[in-house]
Amino acid sequence: MKKLAFLVILSLVAALPVYAQLGETDNSSFVIQNLGTATATISVTFYDEAGNDYFPNPIRTGVSNPFTLAPGAKQEIYMPAVPGLPDGRYSVVIESTEPIAVIANLLGTGATYYNGSYSGFNAGATTIYFPSTQYRYYNWNSLMSVQNTTASSITADLYIYNAAGSQVAHQQKTIPAFASYHWDLETVGAGLGLPSGLNGSAKVVCSGACVGTDNQTATGGFTQSYNAFIAGDTKLFAPALYNNYYGWNGSLKVQNIGASATNIDVIYYIEGGAVCDPPAENIQPGQALYHYLPAKWPTWGCPSATNKIIGAVVTSDSQPIAGVVNAALPGGQAQTYGAFASADGASKVGLPVIMNNYYKWDTAFVCQNLDPANNATVTYSYSGVGCPSGPQYPGCTYTLTPGQAKSVYQPADLDATTGLFAVTVTATGAPIACIANETLPAARGRPGPGDWSMSYNGFGQ
Repeated sequence: MKKLAFLVILSLVAALPVYAQLGETDNSSFVIQNLGTATATISVTFYDEAGNDYFPNPIRTGVSNPFTLAPGAKQEIYMPAVPGLPDGRYSVVIESTEPIAVIANLLGTGATYYNGSYSGFNAGATTIYFPSTQYRYYNWNSLMSVQNTTASSITADLYIYNAAGSQVAHQQKTIPAFASYHWDLETVGAGLGLPSGLNGSAKVVCSGACVGTDNQTATGGFTQSYNAFIAGDTKLFAPALYNNYYGWNGSLKVQNIGASATNIDVIYYIEGGAVCDPPAENIQPGQALYHYLPAKWPTWGCPSATNKIIGAVVTSDSQPIAGVVNAALPGGQAQTYGAFASADGASKVGLPVIMNNYYKWDTAFVCQNLDPANNATVTYSYSGVGCPSGPQYPGCTYTLTPGQAKSVYQPADLDATTGLFAVTVTATGAPIACIANETLPAARGRPGPGDWSMSYNGFGQ
């Protein structure tokens, strides 16, 4: 059985201040997709913060634990509906006989709504990296969750760096087997000695393998969630950045996770063929390069990118790097995803959560060609309904030139076919990487103010 370590947050109690980082009440769901070629047998075990384990059976009405999934099929687990599971914060270990992809969606409710999305891990590392770490930065704060993926207790040392790369905090915690610890910087940042306005980076060094996520929030419901990095590369890819993309603007943050300084060069590929190549920058160990596109674009003299997808290729001349992309729309929507390393490129990518008017939610997925010289022919299909014949995306296939990215928007692609789907994307000629963006349009009547948008990374195989 293959283990997938996975972090989930469920039903936090409003009376406890540490739990106020997201909403007054937080609930999660997660979706498991079988990426293999045979039927998968899957089991799910929950661990609370003290390390106590729960193995509910059934795991939802009509679904046993373990359960089976056909190739390409999916199973959604809504945490409040799991029988016999007390309210609290949990980590999850999922075991499968076939390769799987897992995506969690988090909804925090209260006066405003907070929405985040992140993916599961199939391996951990003894050092993990958070390229974007914030404390009272324009009201943004990080909630950094670290899960122990071993069967024994471990220690986890958190190190936080400022924008110049200098260490500004260190704290050690003990984490029971398979459980998680949560650093909520909004409530513990002052005690750690963090300077207000921090827009820095961090790493966690564990005595055994661990994984992590960061759920960042700001006043008004803004939420940005991403997976910590268990490794880096000297080349990274970002499929979707925005500079006035229908009102959306974005930023790129790249952390030097090596032992010495490195020069980082970013090339931005604009939908339609134009290119922007700003000067390279020298970044110290632990430090993070920060490009906020609306501020940087005019100074670089780049071509217009209004209403166009921008794909980026990031190269370090000597040290491994890790990076995240943030995007925000005025009025309370934000998205975040992790940049892809060269090794993440694949000829087949799974996207477990794809929606067209599913409880009012829609998605768009974006794929980027990671090859420096060859075109990629991309074909995709939806679980349950096959592939639409058009009209906007005839035959569900398209071509990507090197570095180029393209978005497929489900309301235009699926038309009147509504529901929750899994998508499989295949490519020939060059490897690709894909992300999915989830939004609840204002026109459909949101339950309340807040962030109704989130992103996650696709799973290559």
